[in-house]
Amino acid sequence: MKRKFGAFLLLCSAGLLYLLYRIILRPDGRYFILGGLSEYFWVPALGALLCILLGGAALSRSGRRKKAGKKARLSGFASGLLIVLAAVQAGITVFRLLRRPDYCMLHRLLSPDGQHSIYRCSKRDILGNSTYMFVVRQNLFFGRQLFDTDELLPQFQWKEGVLTFRGSDYPLTGDFFK
Repeated sequence: MKRKFGAFLLLCSAGLLYLLYRIILRPDGRYFILGGLSEYFWVPALGALLCILLGGAALSRSGRRKKAGKKARLSGFASGLLIVLAAVQAGITVFRLLRRPDYCMLHRLLSPDGQHSIYRCSKRDILGNSTYMFVVRQNLFFGRQLFDTDELLPQFQWKEGVLTFRGSDYPLTGDFFK
């Protein structure tokens, strides 16, 4: 493989690494949402893709070194290790999607007038307690958490662009998909 292809894979990996940083560390407090799936699904899926890209770059380097007649033990080992890590991450992704679909998939709740929508997803804390998180979409990839509760369908009221839950008002002005 050519050197340009390896550089392209590394640039794609850097972009994906930045996206994972934005998802995991949440520097601005937003949640990653894409295609009706929450970040509980996307973190291992994007981790597997990152391992595949880096493994491909290492495999490309290994091939170039072998062609030049040099030893390529480290890059060969790194490519094999990254491909195994990608398989593990992909297995985690499939396991989460099949065994815990309520944690991966978002459920859309429409307002009575049909103008706004919020999304509900489950989450579990360290102690194993399940709660439901309600999120409003801000753009194609990110949403803002409104509130979380242990009730599946809590009693909240829809008003003109505002959702009221337990005396608190949550504006829905950033609703991306109406």
